[in-house]
Amino acid sequence: MKITKKDKMIISELLDDGRMRFSDLGSRCKISRQTAFNRVKQLKNSGVIEKFTVRPSRSKLGLDFRAYILVTAEPGKEHRDALLELLKNKQQISQIHNLFGRFDFFLEVVVADKDELAVLLNNIHQFESVTKTETFIVYETLKYEPEGPMKYSLNE
Repeated sequence: MKITKKDKMIISELLDDGRMRFSDLGSRCKISRQTAFNRVKQLKNSGVIEKFTVRPSRSKLGLDFRAYILVTAEPGKEHRDALLELLKNKQQISQIHNLFGRFDFFLEVVVADKDELAVLLNNIHQFESVTKTETFIVYETLKYEPEGPMKYSLNE
């Protein structure tokens, strides 16, 4: 699917407010409500829009502790696949990235406190293929805008 200028406008507006009514979306993008509805449906069906979601306040839900963990694991597809399954099943891990370089995985972890982080780290270390981890505890988040790069790209 070729993404048009109007599609980019629609996505940009939805990044600001994913619950916007189609009539408001159409008005902001200078298209009809029905056209806005059809375009959003088409963007969703083609996979350009993966899903609509909500971003609750972590701190108000008691998840005030964030850390980043770098993991080194023994080589071998079997070991890495098993480790990856373990990591994917941990609800406290919000992101897992496979890396090139000294470390194999980069994890973002969001937990209630340092005790919960310690339990999670202990669980990861018990996995036989993990040879090393390095943990960075976030002291203060100065900017958190995951949609920022997409908005920048859409508005260029």
